[in-house]
Amino acid sequence: MKANLQPIAKALAALDFTTENERIAELQARESEFRDAKERAEARCSEIARFLHEGARPNGRAVADALLAAGSASAAATAGPSQDTMEAERVSLRAGIRDLQHRAEDTRTEIDVIQEQAMGRVRAVIEPLVAEIVDEARAIVAQLPPLYASLVAISDASKSGSFATNKLRAAIVGAQGVEALLDYRRTQDVPEELSAALRTLIGKVPAIRDARFIDVIPMP
Repeated sequence: MKANLQPIAKALAALDFTTENERIAELQARESEFRDAKERAEARCSEIARFLHEGARPNGRAVADALLAAGSASAAATAGPSQDTMEAERVSLRAGIRDLQHRAEDTRTEIDVIQEQAMGRVRAVIEPLVAEIVDEARAIVAQLPPLYASLVAISDASKSGSFATNKLRAAIVGAQGVEALLDYRRTQDVPEELSAALRTLIGKVPAIRDARFIDVIPMP
């Protein structure tokens, strides 16, 4: 890579995310509070569900305590939570759980926004480097067509290099794909010096057979 990275490194080091990190820490602490509160509410809902599943049997301990407190027997018999009371509590807890979930989602959204804005500042520094690297890649990839044409010419003339030719063909096809680094071209000329060197084989038959000499190569 030819890019000068010192200005990039200096600009990245100068980025200050103190405010963002402090705010994220506050929000993450709030997320933890929401999570803990939600877990407590869900645990209580589970307790209520077990109570209701068991048919809301009388609470012997609560009745006994009421009797020991010198209350009337009839009043003591109704001591402890009723089924309706427990059901109402569960409904209230479920409403609270939903609100906690909404608060947690809002908090996470705020964190995501802060992080995206911070990364936007990073991208503003990095994007010129990305463009420079892509330009360098284009310059490198632009050398593939004449190299491919050279390999095809060598393969046609000497029946060697076919494996390397296939690998280079695949590289060119890939470079011509979506958002291509390499513009499509129909043909590519074989370098004149190579063509001249290969043509020294012309007439060396019958030892040299099936040799072909092509100056313009179809591109993949």
